[in-house]
Amino acid sequence: MAVVTDAWRDGGRVEVWDVRRGTRVARLEGTPLDYDGDRWVTFTPDGDRLAVLDEDRRVVWWRVDAERRDGLTRSIADATGLLGVAPDGTLVVNLVGDVGLFSPDDAEPLGRLRQTSGDSLRTARLRGDRLRLLSDKDDRTLALSPTTWHTRLCAALPGPNSRAQRERPALEMARQPDPCPSD
Repeated sequence: MAVVTDAWRDGGRVEVWDVRRGTRVARLEGTPLDYDGDRWVTFTPDGDRLAVLDEDRRVVWWRVDAERRDGLTRSIADATGLLGVAPDGTLVVNLVGDVGLFSPDDAEPLGRLRQTSGDSLRTARLRGDRLRLLSDKDDRTLALSPTTWHTRLCAALPGPNSRAQRERPALEMARQPDPCPSD
């Protein structure tokens, strides 16, 4: 369990505790934490690394056992909290009510799940590659795996690698896996 208190935010202090034994495992100190953040910290699924949202909305990565910093991303605009880390390392971030997906090393945007107007995200839970979002108006579960994304893109576009796909540079990354199956 990672613990942050109001008094520790300025020093960027996070303590990691083994709750079964009641002992502190690590004490991590870095850049000040985001004052407006609602969730500052989240572990990777294996528990070896901790992601911390600092006051500049960058994600500071820590190696918990070594008690050392292991990386720093660029700033993520509109980030208000960390919701989790998917098994492939994708950062799941609260973005003023929307949910953003970012690469773990440099915070490159991978996708944004927008909430409808007047709908507020109440809670999010990441379990494996499944993200459950509960809002005022909706309860939905999404698969975050690239395979699922590719399948959904292919279902929405004519394929295989249609002229429309080839001409849209935004789909460049979607061409890296196998082309969409033809009808």
